[in-house]
Amino acid sequence: MKLFTPPALLAAAMGFENYVLQPPVRAGFDAKSPAVEFVRAGHRAEPSRVFGLQGVLTPGWNAVYGLETVHGVDALQTPWLRELFDVSHYAWAASWKLYVMPENAGQARSLLDALNVRYYLDAAAHRSVVSSALKLAHVADLDVYESNTVWPRAFFTDRVDTYADPADLVKKILASNGRPFAAVATGQPAAQPALARLAGGAASRTVAPATNYRLTENTTAFAVRATGPGVVVLAEAWWPDSFRVDVNGRRASIVRVNHAFKGVLIEAAGDYRITFSYWPRHFTRYVMLSAIGAVLAIGSLLIALRPARPV
Repeated sequence: MKLFTPPALLAAAMGFENYVLQPPVRAGFDAKSPAVEFVRAGHRAEPSRVFGLQGVLTPGWNAVYGLETVHGVDALQTPWLRELFDVSHYAWAASWKLYVMPENAGQARSLLDALNVRYYLDAAAHRSVVSSALKLAHVADLDVYESNTVWPRAFFTDRVDTYADPADLVKKILASNGRPFAAVATGQPAAQPALARLAGGAASRTVAPATNYRLTENTTAFAVRATGPGVVVLAEAWWPDSFRVDVNGRRASIVRVNHAFKGVLIEAAGDYRITFSYWPRHFTRYVMLSAIGAVLAIGSLLIALRPARPV
C-alpha cells in the first residue's frame, strides 16, 4: 500500500530551490545620483541639454530626472534634426539612439554645442581621455563634463547666414568655433524681405544670449536685448503650423532657423520678452468642438434626469 506524500515534503526532499528562480535584489530606481543632481541644478539656472557618452544615461530615461537630451525613444521625431545627424560623423546604435565613444567627445562637441548640449556624463575610467576635450565640472557617481562653447538655448543676432543643404549647415557649425549664428535655407531671404535685409556679413555678427527663462509644459519664455534689427533663435524643435510666438505681448511670425529650430524677427533695438507656445494646427477648432460636445452632454443628462410629468 502506497502512502500519499504531501507536495511540501516532496519539494523539501528534492530541493525546491533548484526548480524556481529566486528574485535578486533590484536596483533602486528612486536612488539619488549626485552627478544627475549637479546637472539638474545647472539646468535650473539656465536651460540646457545633457548627453551620455558610451551609452551612459540611456535616452528616454533622462525624462525621469526632468532633463533634456537630443535623442530618445519617442514615437515621433523631427526629421530635420535627424538630417543634421545623418550628414555628420555620429553613429546610430539604433534608430533612436546616438552612440559616442569617450575618445570622440571632442569631435562630437561642435554639433552638440549648437544643439544646446552643455553637460556630458561618463564613467570615471575614461577621465584622462574626455578631460582633454571637455572641462571636468563635477566628480561623483559619474563624471560630469561641461562644454564652455555651448550655444545658449536662445539668443539674438543681427546677421543671418544661408546654407544650401544640411551638410553645408553642419560644415558652418563645425567651423564656427563655438560662436552662435542664425542661418536659413538658400532662397528663404528672397521670400521674406525682412530676412534679406539681415543677410550677409555673418562674420561681424553681434550675438546676445537670452536671460530670465521660464519653461512650462507647452511654453518657453525668455528675455533678450536686441542691439538693432535681427533675429532671435530658439534651439527647440520647429514644426510647421504647430507653434505661436508673442513678442512683448504681440503675435509675430515664426521663422525656421538653423534647419531644425525656431526663430522670430526683431525690427528694432530694445528689450523684449518673447514667448513661444505649442499650439497645433486646428487645436482651437478641436477645443471648440470639445466644448460644444460637453454642453450637449450636460444638456442631454439634464433632460434625462428631468422628473417625469404626471399623466
